Amino acid sequence: MTNKISGVVSFIFFILVILFADIAKEGALNGINLALRTAIPALFPFFVASTLLSQTGVTKVLGKIFSPIMRKLYGLSGECVGVLVLGFTGGYPVGVAAACELYKTKQITKNQAEKLLGFCNNTGPAFIVGICGVGILGSVKLGLLLYFIHIVSALICGKFFTSGGYISNENNKNIQNIDFSTALVNGCEQAAQTSIKIAGFLTFFSVLIAFLRHINIILPDICYPILYGFFELTCGLMILNEVYMPVNILIAVMSAILAFGGLSVMCQAFSIVKPLGLSFKYCFIGKILHSITAFILSFIITLFLPIAVPTVATNICIPMIPKIYVLIICIFILYILTTSKHMKNTL
Repeated sequence: MTNKISGVVSFIFFILVILFADIAKEGALNGINLALRTAIPALFPFFVASTLLSQTGVTKVLGKIFSPIMRKLYGLSGECVGVLVLGFTGGYPVGVAAACELYKTKQITKNQAEKLLGFCNNTGPAFIVGICGVGILGSVKLGLLLYFIHIVSALICGKFFTSGGYISNENNKNIQNIDFSTALVNGCEQAAQTSIKIAGFLTFFSVLIAFLRHINIILPDICYPILYGFFELTCGLMILNEVYMPVNILIAVMSAILAFGGLSVMCQAFSIVKPLGLSFKYCFIGKILHSITAFILSFIITLFLPIAVPTVATNICIPMIPKIYVLIICIFILYILTTSKHMKNTL
C-alpha cells in the first residue's frame, strides 16, 4: 500500500514538472538562491565548528564541567552540552549534525544520541530575531522573546525523552584526540557534504511550494502559513505577512512553525542520521512536541504582555495580566524540569 501511494505521488510530481516546467524552474531558482545566499553561509561555519569541538577534545572538557547538570536534568553525559549550544545557536540542522558527530566518534552511546536528537535540533537566534522579529513583527524585542520561548520549550521537550536513568559510555575514555589540522580538514569535508544535501532539499521543497502557490488551493487564511510551513519553514513564515490574525495568535503560530521546522528540515536531518543507523523517531516526535509546547507557551506569555506590532494593519495591544501569573508559570516549568526525571520514559 505504501509503495502504491509513493508511486502515485511520484507520478503526480512528474506530471506537474512537465506541465508547469516554468514554475518548477522558478521554484528551483528560489531554492538555490535561498541555499547559496542564506542557508549555507549561515550553517557551514557551525558544521565545521561541531567537528572541531568533537575531534579536538573540547567536548570532553565540557563533559567534565557540565556532567552533573546534564545527568540530573536529562540523564545524558556532559559532552551533550556542546551539542545543545550548537543546536540553539547554529540553526537547523546543526544540532543533529553535532549529535551525530559525538556518536560517530563514540563519545556518547546510541541511546543517548537518539534521545538527544529529540530536542537538540533548533532554529538559530539570527533567523528568529532577523526574519521573525525584525522582518515580520518589526521588533527586535519580540524576536528575542520568540527565541527565549524556543529555547525553553525545547528544554522542556527534552524531559519527555531523557527522564530515565543515566547511561554511561565507557568507550569515550579511550578515544584519542585528533590534531587541529586533521580535524579542520575533516570538518570542512563533512560540512561540504552536508551543505550539498541541504541545498538539494531546499531546492526540492521550493519547487513543491511553487506548485502549491500556482494551484492556489482554497483554504481559510490562517491555514496557508501552516500548510506552507509544514513543508518549508521560511515560506510559511513569510506568508504570515499576508494573513490578518490577532497578535497573540500570530506569535503563537509563528513560534509553532519555528519549532516544527518543516518537512524540508526533517529531510535534512534524516539524511544526516540515516547513514549512522540511528532511529529518526525521536527527532520527528521531538519536533511535534516542540511545536505544540512552543505554541502553548507563546500564547500564554503574550497574554501577559502589552504588545503592538507595527506590521499588522491595526496595532493590537494585548492587555496586561498580573505578574503573579508569570511567576506561577515559571514555577510550573521549573517543577517539570526538576521532577519529571523520576517519571518512566515511555518513548
